[in-house]
Amino acid sequence: KSIRIDDLSDVAGLLPNGDLFYHTSQGIFIIDPNTFRRVINDSIERVSMVLKNKHIKRVTPYNSSSMLLYAKNNQLYLWDTVKMTIIDQNHTDFPFHIPLDDISTVYVDSHQNVWIGSERDGYQVLYHQQSRFKKETEKIYWGSVQGIERRTGELQLALNKAHA
Repeated sequence: KSIRIDDLSDVAGLLPNGDLFYHTSQGIFIIDPNTFRRVINDSIERVSMVLKNKHIKRVTPYNSSSMLLYAKNNQLYLWDTVKMTIIDQNHTDFPFHIPLDDISTVYVDSHQNVWIGSERDGYQVLYHQQSRFKKETEKIYWGSVQGIERRTGELQLALNKAHA
C-alpha cells in the first residue's frame, strides 16, 4: 500500500505507539498503520497548527511518550504523542534548558542524554542522570557540528572544521 502526500515531506517516522507520522509545511499528519488512513481529531489538529509552516529537520524519540523535533528556525519542540500536546523550548514546562542559541542538530542517545550540536559552539551534552556526572552539561568544541547520528552502534558527529 502507499500513502498519498499532497506536499513535500520534511520528515517521517514511527511514533512510540507504532503509528506512522509525517510532517509537511501543512503540519503533522498521523497514519494508522493497519488501515493506512489518516487519523484526524482535534488534538492532532492543534499540534499540526503549531507546526504549520515550520521546516522540521529532525525528529528523535525523547522518552516513551514524547519526541523532540528540531526545526530549521533553530527551535526545539517537545511533542507529547500521548497527550497530543506540543511546547517549544522557551516554554516553562520544557524538560531542560537549551544552553545554545544556534542549534544545528539534536540527538537523544540510549541513556536519554541529549546531544545538541551548534554551528558556533561545537556540541553540548545534557545528561539525563546528573548524579552520574559532576556537572549537568559538557561542552566540547571541535568546530561547528552539522549532524549527530548513531551508526553501527557508535555515535558519530559530522563536523565542519572550517569554523574551528
